[in-house]
Amino acid sequence: MFNLYSTEKALEDSIPIVKTLYNLNEINTHIKNGRTVLFRKIKKNNSLYTQRYVFRNRADGTLADSKGRIECAQYGRVTHYTEDEWEELFTYRFYHQYDPEMGAKAYAAYLLPEGISAGERVYIEDLIEHIMATEFWWPVAAADAFAVWNGKNLIIDETPFRSVLMVG
Repeated sequence: MFNLYSTEKALEDSIPIVKTLYNLNEINTHIKNGRTVLFRKIKKNNSLYTQRYVFRNRADGTLADSKGRIECAQYGRVTHYTEDEWEELFTYRFYHQYDPEMGAKAYAAYLLPEGISAGERVYIEDLIEHIMATEFWWPVAAADAFAVWNGKNLIIDETPFRSVLMVG
């Protein structure tokens, strides 16, 4: 997960905050109260998938889940799953979303701040859109973003994610 900003900083900087809702009862309550709610189908982003492998050790039967036959990890650690020692059982695609529960949901909604005007910049503290912010060992999903309300929709500013570099 990659956080661009924070709710506390947005409050401090007087930037309107867009809340994200996942519960239909809560969404409907806000709609009935006349609030502006933008309902979205959650769509997965192919850039956030990686190929994974499950291997079984031929000698003792233990299992390993890896990015491949050679896996590099922190502090220069390299693990080799050689064909003579490790049998490949299967591969699968793993989805890198900052909140695994959110990745399983089908929909969500943005609750816009009251009194927002077209052209106003806002902070979305919990991004519905699955945007790849950067890569570090694997794709890293953006958790939040800035956007501009155009009077009908939120236009998310993806520019900051083009210049993110994570160093470990």
